[in-house]
This record gives sequence, structure tokens and C-alpha cells, in this order.
Amino acid sequence: MTIEDFESQLKILKLKKKEFASMVNASYTGVVGWNTRGVTPEWVDSWLFNYAKAKKYDEIRSIIEEKLDADDREANTAQIYGGMNI
Repeated sequence: MTIEDFESQLKILKLKKKEFASMVNASYTGVVGWNTRGVTPEWVDSWLFNYAKAKKYDEIRSIIEEKLDADDREANTAQIYGGMNI
């Protein structure tokens, strides 16, 4: 992956290089040093792909959990009023 692609992916994922370095247990200076080679290590592309996938999964899961919680609150309210949805 080129440095330009790497920086573009970080921007899309709303990650700073320092955050990325911390997440992959790498030194920040090492990550910044990739600029001199012009490319990232081979594993970075798949790591970013999997991170993006996990981030989408977490967002979907959060939406579903919120919906289920709202449905539970609505069901509890209906029970209070004798099963009538008011």
C-alpha cells in the first residue's frame, strides 16, 4: 500500500497515525518512517480492511441494540397499561 493510500484510509477511518501506531503496538516514529520507503508493510492493508469491517459491525450492532432496548421499553410500558399500546 502506498503512503498516499495509507493516509487516505486513515482519514476515511478517522484515525490519526499516533492512534494507529498505538492500536497495532508500533512506535509512532516507525509508522511515520514508512514515508521514506513510500510504502507500508504488507500487513497494513489487511489490518485496515479488517478494522473498517469491525467498525461497521460495531455501528450496526449498536443500532440493533438501541432498537431492541426501545422495543423492550415499549413492551414494558404496554404491560403497565394492561397490554394497551397507548
